[in-house]
Amino acid sequence: MTEVSARLTVVATRPDRCTTMVTVCGDVDLTTAPVLTTALRAMVVTPAGGHAVVDLNSVSFLAACGVEALTMARDHAATSGTTLVTTAAPDSAVGRALAVLGWVHDPGPEPGADSSAPVRATTPAAV
Repeated sequence: MTEVSARLTVVATRPDRCTTMVTVCGDVDLTTAPVLTTALRAMVVTPAGGHAVVDLNSVSFLAACGVEALTMARDHAATSGTTLVTTAAPDSAVGRALAVLGWVHDPGPEPGADSSAPVRATTPAAV
């Protein structure tokens, strides 16, 4: 599934039955956030206990409405029993913005880790 606007592309793939990989490229601002919101709502639902990864490494700008879209996607995923994880380099503008908002960088799954919105630096670390 692919959603495209003039400045934003959102592509979803399913590497397996319980995992959805969503790659976001471009700017997420007031104009493109509705495209992201609609795409994520459709793309992040997996079978109960599934895993959705939203790769933000190719996002060059993330406005507050983009963070709202991610938050709504996380909440929507949680209601279906899906875990949502985002990927963004910790030193990127997007990674720093998410860290400021409390979407902490988590190096990977560890027993007892408690993060309601983990952010991983790379997609392989998120899967």
